[in-house]
Amino acid sequence: MREKFPRISLGLRIAFLITGVIALSVILQVFAARTFINRYIVGSGSDKVMSIAKEFAVDLDVINAFSTDEPQYIIQPIAERVREFTKTSFIVVFNMDSVRYSHPAPSRIGKRFIGGDEERALKGESYVSIARGTLTTSLRSFMPIRDEDGVQIGVVSVGLNLDDLAKETENISEIIYYIGIVTLLVGVAGAIVLARNIKKSIFGLEPAEIATLLKERDVVISSVKEGIVAVDEGGKLLLMNDSAKKLLAVQGDESPSDLSNISSSLCLQSTIVEGVASIDEEMHLSGKEVIINRIPMVSGEKVIGAVATLRDRSEMKLLAGELMAVRQYTAALRAQKHEFMNKLQVVSGLLQIGQNAEAISYIKSTVSKQQRLVDTLRLTIKPVEVLALIFAKMDEAHEIGIEININTDSYLPAMNSSSTAALITIIGNLLQNSIEALQKLDIQKKKIELSFSLRMGWLECSVSDNGGGIDPGLRANLFKQGVSSKGREHMGMGLYLVKRQVEALGGTIELCETKGVEMIVRIPEAAL
Repeated sequence: MREKFPRISLGLRIAFLITGVIALSVILQVFAARTFINRYIVGSGSDKVMSIAKEFAVDLDVINAFSTDEPQYIIQPIAERVREFTKTSFIVVFNMDSVRYSHPAPSRIGKRFIGGDEERALKGESYVSIARGTLTTSLRSFMPIRDEDGVQIGVVSVGLNLDDLAKETENISEIIYYIGIVTLLVGVAGAIVLARNIKKSIFGLEPAEIATLLKERDVVISSVKEGIVAVDEGGKLLLMNDSAKKLLAVQGDESPSDLSNISSSLCLQSTIVEGVASIDEEMHLSGKEVIINRIPMVSGEKVIGAVATLRDRSEMKLLAGELMAVRQYTAALRAQKHEFMNKLQVVSGLLQIGQNAEAISYIKSTVSKQQRLVDTLRLTIKPVEVLALIFAKMDEAHEIGIEININTDSYLPAMNSSSTAALITIIGNLLQNSIEALQKLDIQKKKIELSFSLRMGWLECSVSDNGGGIDPGLRANLFKQGVSSKGREHMGMGLYLVKRQVEALGGTIELCETKGVEMIVRIPEAAL
């Protein structure tokens, strides 16, 4: 007699069916993945390098640099910043003679462009090609650079390493394998759970308990400080927490129809169409600067919506400003400590050689002089943090033969903590710039003048020195990020930060030159 095979249970049949479907899907995806991914990545890479080249070719700083004696000193830093930001392999700018003004390898600047595919670009054509240059074989775009009159003056080439694109293809293929395996395992587990019991498939929860969990989820989402907005495939609003409403200036009585423009204002429609996430982008919304993340919601292979998270950038800027102020304050205190250690060493030396009377006299003289200065300035410089910074900078400058004088008519009123932190950054950087400028000069008397005054509703702060002035070639761009009057080894952040802080307070900064350099900062009294 034949033995009857036991009937296969519903759970096993569901598990076998789902496992077979998922396994077949994974196999098909694996076979199709490399061709699809390669085409997608190369296509998106071509769009990327061409878009970057278009933006770079119309940059006024780049165009104006061609008319200077040494364009590479202006163009190279710009090209490297853009290259690092966009994560491209190279951005090479060359003139009509194919001489490079920028290159990831600085030693190759000034040499001719290599590749053999640049001739069309020199004739005014924009295109994408694949060729081997000095670095490697790359996917690269060419875009003519034209001056204000429309005359071509050069070419910019933006490239992506083909090896990197190939690695990206391999990485995505591996992800697909892992997703397939995880999907297979989850599918089998889900099928088994579903076949056993419907109640177990919802973790043994009753409908009322599920409703409670949903309410709790809504409470959690609403209490999150980060703004959250979710829309469906058609851009219809699905979710918006209280933080998002605050950032977007949404009134509580507005209906969903009144919020139909939310998706477009947050650029979520492009995220849905492209299916690509964007991370930590800056946007201006309802008069506020926000940091936004946009992530597509995907079901299977279809994008069914998008989620955006929002953060108020002003809070982040405030924290950064406070951190900078603390750093300036700490550095100043360190210099002051060093100055007093020197004085203590003098006293110690006098005592060791038995000159007790001279030691006492030195202490009295030092304390008396310092105390008189402290007593005088405490009456006119109200923020103690600013006063401490000034004293520390005076000690630091004194050690290297530089005298810092404060105008006797100076007056600085008390102010709020954020304005104090901003003023520490402003005064600290301006004094430091003058100290460094005077330090490298060979003159007898090195002086810095500092003054504060209130005039017609404005606080005016002036820092001047008797140094050699500013290089005429740097004046126009002195307050831009990366520009420094102290040489290439410096990052050029000091005056850029000063300008940012001044503008944040609604003020202005002015450069005056007579025998040296004078920086005049004006801040409205209402901002203090």
